[in-house]
Amino acid sequence: MAAVDFPNSPTVGYIYTTGDISRKWDGTTWSVIATTITGPTGATGPEILSATSPILWDSGTRILSFAGLNSILPTQTSNANKFLQTNGSTTSWADAAVSITNDTSTATTLYPLFTSSTSGTITAASVTSSKLKYTPSTGLLETSAITTTGALIVGGDLTVNGTTTTINATTLTVDDKNIELGSVAVPSDVTAQLGGITLKGASDKTFQWTSTGSNWASSENLDLVTTKVYKINNVEILSATKVLGITPTINATGFTLSGGTTAVAVTFAGGAAYTVSGTNAQTYTMPTAGGTLITGSSPTITTPQLQLETTARTTEGSVYWDSTYDILKIGDGTAAVSFYPFNINATAKTAAYTLTTTDYNTLVQMNGAFAFTINTSLSAAPAGTQINLLALTAGVSVTVTGITVYSTPGLKLRAQYSAATLICLASNVWLLTGDLSA
Repeated sequence: MAAVDFPNSPTVGYIYTTGDISRKWDGTTWSVIATTITGPTGATGPEILSATSPILWDSGTRILSFAGLNSILPTQTSNANKFLQTNGSTTSWADAAVSITNDTSTATTLYPLFTSSTSGTITAASVTSSKLKYTPSTGLLETSAITTTGALIVGGDLTVNGTTTTINATTLTVDDKNIELGSVAVPSDVTAQLGGITLKGASDKTFQWTSTGSNWASSENLDLVTTKVYKINNVEILSATKVLGITPTINATGFTLSGGTTAVAVTFAGGAAYTVSGTNAQTYTMPTAGGTLITGSSPTITTPQLQLETTARTTEGSVYWDSTYDILKIGDGTAAVSFYPFNINATAKTAAYTLTTTDYNTLVQMNGAFAFTINTSLSAAPAGTQINLLALTAGVSVTVTGITVYSTPGLKLRAQYSAATLICLASNVWLLTGDLSA
């Protein structure tokens, strides 16, 4: 090989050509940067060294090839579409990588450059500055749209910031047990207004919350399956057969409430008047609580008969029947005032007789010269209780034992047909007044 006479003091980057070889000065050494290869003609063109040499130069395609390359490369089985890489000491096959290039003037934001290839040749490149953005300072990869024909699996939380989220699927399955709606920064009844579920159909089928009245509103009927009921505070209110646990029956003959063996009370109270009418032209109006029953005409009460309760009451206007003494009592706000019948029962005695509680508010007649006896059996009589005495013959008197009886001038009925009245003043204290004598 002939010696090369290099120029003295070349500048960095200077190119010096001698014959078919060009060299470049890097400040320390000369490196060959181009050469013209010639040689004998082989099967595929000009060939280096000999016709059997594995190193070939095709002048037509200007490609230098090495026929024995496959024998020295790492195995290529199952490594299609991969590229050869080195770690500085060995070579291996690696998957194709996506290069990231900064195509904006903002150094903190990078946009990926995607390439696609066929048989190792790049066929297209796409800068996604309007679609995909990577921010190194936060580690976030952002996109304005994702389209996939297969499954999209998100390993962490999924946050969607947008106006509308559309899911085109037949069935939506959610493993979480609770779905929150209206979860904005500051939730309120205003932000919750008309929130809910809308099912598209011939018309929208909605289940929405409204701030007016604080109600859930349904645009459609609600139909529970058999055996299911409506409850309030876990108490059954309405089922297919009962209202508040009572079975109502409405038919051509009337309205019936039945609650098993327990009597069912129907109460009209408060609010405007209630009107009940029937085919017999009778109309009954129930006014507000505390009023009276108003009818279109006087009603006829048949079986069961109208019956007063027997529980003692002092509330003003309350009425009850004192079954112990068979008298009517009405509360005046402090006590119960007794009302005795105008027509009293009369009984005739033909022998000495001891008065009892059954004689209250009656007329006891003595037919003979015998005595009426008053003893402690009358000690529990309520104040105001009366017993009327009549002498059908002369010689009738009153005998007192164990209690106090006031009278004047004495305890005898004066003559035949004399009458007197016993009046209870207090416990164990009575007054005998009338046609008396000493």
